[in-house]
Amino acid sequence: MSQSQIPKKNRQELMRGWLSFYLFVALGVGLLSCLILFYKNWTTIEMMQWQKVDYVLIFAINVWMIVIVWRAFWNKSPHAVSAARTLHIAMLIDSLCGIYLCIAYNSFVNISNTIAQLFGASVWLVYLSRSKQVKSYIPTEIRIWRLKEKLLLALFIVVEATNLMYVHRHRAESDLINKSAVIERQLEQYDQQCPIQIDSVTVLNKTFLVDSLIVYSYRITSVSLRGTERGEIDWLYGKQYQSLRRYLAMMEDPEAIQLFDSYFYSGYSVTYQYVDRDWQFLFRVDIYPSDYRKLRALGDVYRAKADSLQWVIDMRDDELPLPYFSDCQLIKVWHDMISNSIVYDIELPDMELEDAKKALTQEYMDQFVRDRLYELRNDYLFDFADLYEKNIRFLFHLPTQPDFISVKLPYGTYQADTTATEP
Repeated sequence: MSQSQIPKKNRQELMRGWLSFYLFVALGVGLLSCLILFYKNWTTIEMMQWQKVDYVLIFAINVWMIVIVWRAFWNKSPHAVSAARTLHIAMLIDSLCGIYLCIAYNSFVNISNTIAQLFGASVWLVYLSRSKQVKSYIPTEIRIWRLKEKLLLALFIVVEATNLMYVHRHRAESDLINKSAVIERQLEQYDQQCPIQIDSVTVLNKTFLVDSLIVYSYRITSVSLRGTERGEIDWLYGKQYQSLRRYLAMMEDPEAIQLFDSYFYSGYSVTYQYVDRDWQFLFRVDIYPSDYRKLRALGDVYRAKADSLQWVIDMRDDELPLPYFSDCQLIKVWHDMISNSIVYDIELPDMELEDAKKALTQEYMDQFVRDRLYELRNDYLFDFADLYEKNIRFLFHLPTQPDFISVKLPYGTYQADTTATEP
């Protein structure tokens, strides 16, 4: 049925009942709210360039569609009801996107307005579908859905989808900037309390942030680099390394957990830097986010199974055999209670016994193991060995020769190479 075939009625239908309320109050208030919110948000909220473009487009489409709906009903056009439904479907989509963004950013300042819009759009969609007054004013058989409204709805969906896509892309960057500012303020407040006496010989001198690295600078007043053997420095490094890892794995103080969670789960690494009593550099211990996640998981397992080291060893043994030390094979692990050691049984590549004796001397194998300790950063059994104060012993054998040679790492001396970078 064409426009000329629409039954001619006066517009008194528009001046009574819920249809009158919808057109002159609901749409009027909606248009006024659009204008007020647009001005308020545009002048008070900091937005990126792409957000401004999306915001203007969404505002323009909403206003345009409200005007189309009002004119269509005033002129009793056959597309009036379809245009109104299109408007409220767009409002529903906008509301759902708004709720998603509130949850994504954990910010619920405007959630009441968003829920009110969602409720209002749903109510008016039901009204337009069920109202006898609307059916009387624009009969069902003459209604049409114009290409213009379809294109406007499609454009609206594209704009909302683009907005969500950009939010996902830039959210990590935005969160990192915000978290970086918070962490920097925390470190500045902590630094104002320095120097802090940790124990009788250790002082925390300074904390600061360098790019994505959080630095804790300590001074050990009982050590002088000039009067100390390198072996003693290495032993002290191993002790501090294991002590820090144990602390991070086993800490239970809620404030400390919240602090370190904010560091590592925001992508920061933490460096513990040590100097001697003369302010000469001794060593540094680096903890990466992947280390922290592993340590916290190990701490949970350790607390749950603290009475059973054998349970952890059995769990490791069930994973074997596995490649180890590049071209070797880890065959078995077990607990040697006589030597208080966790033993790694490793099979070397196949070679003649005489050639192996010449090439694989004790001195060579000791250095071979030390040079490859960085490969063991993710071997959780090392952490448990430290927690239980165990030695580590690597028992190397040839396919045809058991117990060929062994390398022992006493408790407190096995640690990852600090020059290794995070994978």
